[in-house]
Amino acid sequence: MCYKKRKEEQNQNNSSNLVELNYDQIISLLDVYFNEWAHRDNSIWNHVFKYFIATLIIMIMPNIANGIGLDMDIPPLLFRFVGLGIAIFAFYAGMAYALRLDASSQTYRNILNKLPEDYRRVTLKDVNKGKKKKKKKYNMLEKSLAYNIPKIIFISMIILFFILVFFVDGYGLRLINYMQS
Repeated sequence: MCYKKRKEEQNQNNSSNLVELNYDQIISLLDVYFNEWAHRDNSIWNHVFKYFIATLIIMIMPNIANGIGLDMDIPPLLFRFVGLGIAIFAFYAGMAYALRLDASSQTYRNILNKLPEDYRRVTLKDVNKGKKKKKKKYNMLEKSLAYNIPKIIFISMIILFFILVFFVDGYGLRLINYMQS
């Protein structure tokens, strides 16, 4: 038997074995993928909140230094822009983590669907079946928190940036005075 033909038979045997998993094997796979999902879930929240705290501290560092009486030779505007840069990077990385978490969740759901319906976990979509749906263009609750929290934090950091630059640092008054003259 030639190598190519033997390899094709192996692939057919492997694919047929995957289809015919018994419940113990499915539960073992679920355990493996649940552990992966838990790791990814832990990773995204560690990442998002560490970057949020770091961005917040960097952006308000000049105010903290003034509050404790430290003289800083670095202009506060530099801290604001560095914090904004970190917020942009954290948003991009947070969305990438969310996509990975979503892929892991989808794999888990696909394996879970191989179990009989009585043994599957009940989801929110299952609970809401049969209820009258309201038509909305975008429902924030349909998306995972993994997508929404990085967006909310990023938007709050942009708002904080503008508040610090235009109101606390006084660049807003300087801009108004410049436009009036």
